[in-house]
Amino acid sequence: MKNFTSLLALLLCCSAIASNGDPVKRPSATKKTTLDCEPVAVPFYEDFESTQNGLPECSATAYPDNGNAWETINFPGNGFESVTLVGTGSVTEASNKWFFTKGIQLTGGTTYKISYKYGNKSEDTTEKLHVAYGTSATVDGMSTTISTHNSVTGGTPQTVDGMPFTPSASGVYYFGFHMFSDANQWSLLIDDIAIEPFECGVPQNAAASDVTSTTASFSWEAPTSGEPVMMYQYCVVNNNTPIDGPVSTTLTGASYFPLVPGGTYQFFVRSFCSGAWGNWSDAVTFTTPCGTFALPYSQDFELVALPEIPNCTAIENAADGNDWITSENPGNGFSTKALQYSGNGQAASAWFFTPGLELEAGKMYKLSYKYGNNGAGIEKLNVSVGAAQQADAMSPGGPFGNFENISGGEAQSNSVGPFPAVNGAGIYYFGFNAFSDASQGNLYLDDILVEEWICNTPTNIAAADVTQSSATVSWDASVGNTAQVYQFAVTTSEEEPANPEFTPSLTHALDNLEPETTYYIHVRGLCSGVLSEWNAPVSFTTQPSLGFDTPSFSKLKVFPNPVKDVVSVVNTTNIEKIEIRSLLGQLISSANCNGLNADVSLAHVPSGSYILKVYSEGRSATARLLKE
Repeated sequence: MKNFTSLLALLLCCSAIASNGDPVKRPSATKKTTLDCEPVAVPFYEDFESTQNGLPECSATAYPDNGNAWETINFPGNGFESVTLVGTGSVTEASNKWFFTKGIQLTGGTTYKISYKYGNKSEDTTEKLHVAYGTSATVDGMSTTISTHNSVTGGTPQTVDGMPFTPSASGVYYFGFHMFSDANQWSLLIDDIAIEPFECGVPQNAAASDVTSTTASFSWEAPTSGEPVMMYQYCVVNNNTPIDGPVSTTLTGASYFPLVPGGTYQFFVRSFCSGAWGNWSDAVTFTTPCGTFALPYSQDFELVALPEIPNCTAIENAADGNDWITSENPGNGFSTKALQYSGNGQAASAWFFTPGLELEAGKMYKLSYKYGNNGAGIEKLNVSVGAAQQADAMSPGGPFGNFENISGGEAQSNSVGPFPAVNGAGIYYFGFNAFSDASQGNLYLDDILVEEWICNTPTNIAAADVTQSSATVSWDASVGNTAQVYQFAVTTSEEEPANPEFTPSLTHALDNLEPETTYYIHVRGLCSGVLSEWNAPVSFTTQPSLGFDTPSFSKLKVFPNPVKDVVSVVNTTNIEKIEIRSLLGQLISSANCNGLNADVSLAHVPSGSYILKVYSEGRSATARLLKE
């Protein structure tokens, strides 16, 4: 608790109350009732009952303008029914008089509270009171304002009850009550001054519960003593460093996330009472379980305290060599923290195991890592997978990496995949075994990544050259894990196709389509035996039927449609003439033709909808044409 209190000193927020309406202070002689008084400890109380007409022992006064003196009066009235400190003003001069308490020993950084009763003699007059404290019983010594009351009126008593303040340093402090009323007012009354410890109680029975690998619940109870609690703050610490907050709440509990699996944490809580924070509770220490890790799992060792290994990993030494440790910037292409095996006079067989990773049946995975040495000797590294963080649980051989000649002092990267969950769905651990010969150098390992091997979906799927019965569909190759072949289908439904076909091509020509029908293009990739997700279906609609179905026009094509400048017409029988008419039948243009295809310019035609009419073998067919 003591260590944490000092650690969290930076989290404490201090504020000073600025004075409001405090008149300019002027030097003056201080008059003491008794010389060389010893300071007193808190609690300090002054109710003026031991004095009458005079002032309490060891108190002091100051009158910068030589005004009327402070005095004590028994039963002055207006709610003050015992001996009371009274300051009487002048008809012609503004008041400027100070009363100072005796010296009080206070501890720096500790919060105290001040209480006092004050009032005036009439509803028709208004007094002004400024309260401050400092390290000498002088006007200039009053360095910190506690409160300022600019309108003391009504002829009834008022109270300041337990206002907190915190001196910055330990020492003897004096409290000053300064009357600075305007001229031609009456009397200011002060009584029942108290300086006491400010006790904002510590929350009770703090606890952590429902701890999982990444979350925890905190609870506590209200303090059993001290000032009324307005709110709470809690803080979670890991490795002597607050990981968040402090967090404020009005509740007596909280849920907290995310935490790191296998991490040890301390939880603290404190109360806030009337403007000041209480002390932090004792630490509640808890450790999150390791559990299993979902993918992707990555480990770059940057959050590890040297020379430890990461939470939830494990090491095993199956020989007489050294263990793996985490090192800082070992060089040779490893410029940040990395795992390091240092050789000695014994052959190595040092294992490092990842946490348990949950792999699923039917999915493919990829393992990546960086390795290298410091150039002194030849290192050996084998990478395996198994069902436990134990050397004898690792599968022998396997495709994950076996390097028996790591030299040259340069970092190298290796990526293995796709591979399935070897023994079906379950929890798997990847093991990295340094098995270098005796008296070699250093072996390094970094940037371990286990992720699902995903075949990415093709992109930019589109349809072009759409006619009444044909179209060309195309797509771009997927980015990243690129497909070797594709599955595709063109259907009249947005549902996943039941009978897709394979193609290695990025384009595919379609024919025998129905006129004026909406089709949907479905495409996915096949990468090393892994199918990607289907794309979001891309739709296109074939052109309307051209006239009636006769042998003269059964293969007629008009494209593009919509058209910008030139429309092309292709037929299997001789095209004799082509007309462009408005929707009302007005002839816009006409061209005689003699061939199986023709191009008609519409550059001079305004944008809109038109009728294209084709003549062949004494018959005609029409199509609706849109000019952009």
